Amino acid sequence: MNLLSKDARHKTTWIPSFEMVHKEDKKKRFEADFSMFIEPSYATKSSLPAFVIGECKSFNTFEDRDFERARQAMELFPGAALCFATFRDKLNPSEKRRFRAIANAGRELLSPGHQRNPVTILTGKELFGQYRMGDFYGEYGQDERRIRRHFEDGDLQALGEFTQGLYLDMKPAHEVRQDKRVKMAEKKKAKTDETK
Repeated sequence: MNLLSKDARHKTTWIPSFEMVHKEDKKKRFEADFSMFIEPSYATKSSLPAFVIGECKSFNTFEDRDFERARQAMELFPGAALCFATFRDKLNPSEKRRFRAIANAGRELLSPGHQRNPVTILTGKELFGQYRMGDFYGEYGQDERRIRRHFEDGDLQALGEFTQGLYLDMKPAHEVRQDKRVKMAEKKKAKTDETK
């Protein structure tokens, strides 16, 4: 939680491990390792606080119930950012595949520029790196200022797409949408050419 809210420009309210019980059906429950509200900054696309729901693992792998909770969170809280954190340096192939499915579903647009549930993946690199002398932003081998902005501006959608690229080998959502538009245009052109 500290990593997502360490910049003093963002006021945060957080809740460690909690469980919610349905008002009428006590068997319906939702549990998460943490949640937080982050005040928007000049860089965010919304004037509303960001709501983050998180699942954490130490060195264990994410299990079926963790992925089920993620899907449940997506149903209950459209617009909330989902954060998955582990002390490990990387995810195993099964976790990557399952997180890709969740991240793709989370990329659905609720409104222009606002994803349904942006997904952020944090590993030991980020979680331990925040306590180093100096910082860890230069370790990504890219423009350090741009990387720093992903972590400090409070734009959880941009941070999510950055970490999805790092740990899930996913293209940014705008590139995926552009690729789809190009393919649709090519299909339309081919169909038009056939009718000539």
